Amino acid sequence: MQISIKMLGELQVCHNNQLIRLPSSKLTRALLVYLLLSNRAQRRDYLCNLFWSDTKDARGALRWSLSKLRAVLNNHTEHLVTDKDHVSINKAELDIDVINLLARAARQHNNASELTALAEQLAMPLLDGLDLHNHPDFQHWLIAQRQQLIQLRSKLLSQIVASAKCSVTDAAKTAPLPARPRQALQLQYQADIRYCAGDDGVKIAYVSTGRGLPVLKPPALLNHLQYDWHAPLWGRIFHQLAANYQFIRYDERGSGMSEHNISGVSVDDLRQDLATVVEANNLSKFALLGISNSVALCIDYAVRHPERVSHLILFNGYAAGWCADGDPQLREKMQAIIALAETGWEQENMAFRQFFSMTFVPSASQQELDWFNEYLLLAANAKNAAALMSAFADWDVRPQLAQVKVPTLVIHSLGDEAVPAQSGREIAATIPGAEFIGLDSTSHLLLEREPSAQQFVDIVQDFIARH
Repeated sequence: MQISIKMLGELQVCHNNQLIRLPSSKLTRALLVYLLLSNRAQRRDYLCNLFWSDTKDARGALRWSLSKLRAVLNNHTEHLVTDKDHVSINKAELDIDVINLLARAARQHNNASELTALAEQLAMPLLDGLDLHNHPDFQHWLIAQRQQLIQLRSKLLSQIVASAKCSVTDAAKTAPLPARPRQALQLQYQADIRYCAGDDGVKIAYVSTGRGLPVLKPPALLNHLQYDWHAPLWGRIFHQLAANYQFIRYDERGSGMSEHNISGVSVDDLRQDLATVVEANNLSKFALLGISNSVALCIDYAVRHPERVSHLILFNGYAAGWCADGDPQLREKMQAIIALAETGWEQENMAFRQFFSMTFVPSASQQELDWFNEYLLLAANAKNAAALMSAFADWDVRPQLAQVKVPTLVIHSLGDEAVPAQSGREIAATIPGAEFIGLDSTSHLLLEREPSAQQFVDIVQDFIARH
C-alpha cells in the first residue's frame, strides 16, 4: 500500500490516493509530523515532556497517541517503530511532500520552470492549522520549520531572477522560457473616470466612489482603474471603503488610464500627481491611505500639508527606497528586477512574471496569479513599469517621520516577504503617537478571500471612528 503525506497546507494522509481520516486529537497529529520531520529516533520521555508535560499519565497519553498513529501508518509495513525507550518512523517507503521538495531543491537547477514550480509549492503554509500555542517547545520547533521553508523559497526566487536575467540578456545562447497564454481580463465595472492635469500637462485619471469622509488612496505598485474594482486582490476592500466613505483612487502617470506618453517618473512628479488629484476633488480635509510604495508619498504629503490630512493610514510600506536603504543585496535584487522589466515585461517571461507576482501575493492560487500577471501587463508597458519601479529607489522619508503631526495608523502583514514587518514597526515607532497593528498574513497585497482583508477594513474603520 502506498502512503502519501501532505504537509504543505493542512496535514493530509492518503492510502493508495484515498484520503483517510486522521486522529481528532491535535496533539496526536502534531506528534505524527514531529516524528516524520525528525532525523532520528526520539526518546519517549522527551516526547512526553514536549506534548504532555501537564498530564499526570504522560506515558499513557503517548501510548494512546501511538496506537492511533499505527492505524494511520502501519498496514503491511511497520512504519511506526517503537521500543521501550524510543519512537521513530521508517520513512523509506513514505511519499512525503516536504521531504521530496527539499530533495528536489537541493539539486543544481538550470530550469527556470522547475524553480518556479518549487517556489509555488513553497508558497503554501507548512502544517496550516497545527499550531500549539500552549506547547511552546513544539510551537518554536514548528516556527523554525516554517522559517526554513520561507528562506528556501526566498533563495529559489533569487535563482529565478538570475535565471530570467540570463534569458533576456543572453537570448542568443538561452532558449526562451515558456510563456503563459494571455487572456483578456473581464471588464466588470466601467468606473466614472475623470481626468485632471498638473503644471506639466500630464493627464491623470481618477475616480471618486461613495459619500462621507474623503479617503484618498494613491496607487500601490501599478494600477488600472478599469480593472481594480473587481480585483481578487483588493476589490472587496475597495467596495467596503466606498460604502462608508468618499473613496478616491487614481492611476499614476504612465499606468492604467492615465497618460502613458511620459519621459520618466520622478519624486516631484509623484508629488504633483497627488496634489493635482486633491485639488481636482476640492478636498480640504481627508484621510490618506498609503499602500506599499505609496507609503513614502503619503508620509511626505502629511508632513507638507498637515492641515489637510485628518488620518494617515499606512499599510505594508517602507520609509526608505531600496537604494536609500543601504542593503547591497536588496539593491542588487531590485536592479535585476528592473532590468528584467525593461526587457521581459511585455514578452511574458514566465519565470520573471511568476517571481514578481509571487513576491507580492505568495499565497495566491494559480488563477489569482494569472489574473495579477495579466493585470500588470495591462497597467503599464515595459518602459513605464521600469520607470515607476525606479521612482522610489532613492526616496528616504525617515527624517520626516518625527515631523508627522496627524493621527497615524500603521498596519503590516507579519509574514510579508516583499517588505518585512520590521519596516512598519520602525515607521510606527518613529511617528509620534502612531499605532501599529500586525495582520496574520503573508500577503503584501491582501487577497480579498483571506480573513486579514476583512480585519484590515475593520481596523481602518475603527481608527477613523476614534479620531
